[in-house]
Amino acid sequence: MWNTFWPDFWVAIIGAVVGSVLTVTIALITYRLQRRSNEKHALRLLVDEIHHRRAFAAIANVKDVPGAQKLADFHNVNASVLDIRDRIRLAREQTRPESGAQKPLSDMTRACNRYLQATARQPDRYLYELMSLRDNLWQGIRDMAGEVRGVRALEPAAAAY
Repeated sequence: MWNTFWPDFWVAIIGAVVGSVLTVTIALITYRLQRRSNEKHALRLLVDEIHHRRAFAAIANVKDVPGAQKLADFHNVNASVLDIRDRIRLAREQTRPESGAQKPLSDMTRACNRYLQATARQPDRYLYELMSLRDNLWQGIRDMAGEVRGVRALEPAAAAY
C-alpha cells in the first residue's frame, strides 16, 4: 500500500484540480452563452414591438396640429413613446456592457426623451417631432442589427396595419 501511496495521492489531487477547472470553465461558458441569448431575445422583442407600433407609422404630410394637447391621439402617442422608452431601458438592462447594442439603445432613449421634451414645449408640432423620433428609432434599430448577430432590422410600424 505504501509503495503506491504517492502516485495515488498525486492522481487524486490532479483529478480534483482538473475536475474543478473543467466545472468552472463549463459554468463560465454556459453563463456567457445564456447572457448573449438573453440579450438577443430582449433586443428582438424590442425591435418587434417597435415594428408593430402604430404610433411610429410614417406620415406623408406632416403639419402643425393646433390644440394637439387636447387630442386623444397626442396623448396616445405620448403614452406609446413612454412605453417604448421603458422597453428600451429594459432591453438595455438585459444587454451585456460590452455589447455593440449599448450605444444604439442609449441613442434611442435620448431620442424618446428629446421627443417628450420638445412636445411638452410645443405640443402643436408633435407630428414633426414624432417623425424625427421615428427616424432615430429606425437608425438605432439598423445600428443594433449591424452590431448584434441574430437581430433583424425591422422598420418601425411596418407591421402595424
